[in-house]
Amino acid sequence: MIQMVGGIAVGAAAMMLAPSIMPMIARAFKPVAKALIKVGLLAFESGKQAVHEAAAAVASSVEAIEDLTAEARAEITESQKEPVKTSKKK
Repeated sequence: MIQMVGGIAVGAAAMMLAPSIMPMIARAFKPVAKALIKVGLLAFESGKQAVHEAAAAVASSVEAIEDLTAEARAEITESQKEPVKTSKKK
């Protein structure tokens, strides 16, 4: 019973003091919150740049593979145009 009355008293005191204490707490934590937001934004921008660079590398690799494929197809087509050489026996 004493614990319940004590808890109610602490709760009531906190409710009465909250309007005067909250602005002080907000001012104290504003620099911390601002720093966390800055870190989050920097991490986001860094991640976005890394994704962009990875996408560019993939696009470059895809282009190289497409070039090699085109060359291989051209060689196959060219080899199919050449007549088949047969050896004649005398």
